[in-house]
Amino acid sequence: MNKIEVSYIPVGISLLWSWIFWFIPSIFKALSIHHLSYTYDEKNLIINKGIMNKVQQIVPFYRITDIRADQNIFNYGNIIIHDKTKIVVLKYVSYPLIISDELREIWERARKNENVVHNEIF
Repeated sequence: MNKIEVSYIPVGISLLWSWIFWFIPSIFKALSIHHLSYTYDEKNLIINKGIMNKVQQIVPFYRITDIRADQNIFNYGNIIIHDKTKIVVLKYVSYPLIISDELREIWERARKNENVVHNEIF
């Protein structure tokens, strides 16, 4: 009886295509992170994002009600900012715990300058 050999080349081709399709979303993620920027001064937090459609969001510090941060072992994470009307998440921040402490200091000064009183309900 004669044996017909099988080839594993289609598996290699399949793996090649799967790697290509795996990289495509990573390229878009890298582009979106590249076109994302957070800046702040003594009054406002400014968020700029977007590859094709540029969006700018300005959050006045005196309107912020809470600032939280989470950080992983690679020293990046998110800063969650609660505004009076919305929640803003600053993603992919390097050293978010340090940055959130700086933002809290500015937040407290801005609230003091605007004479904003924080009411707590128990």
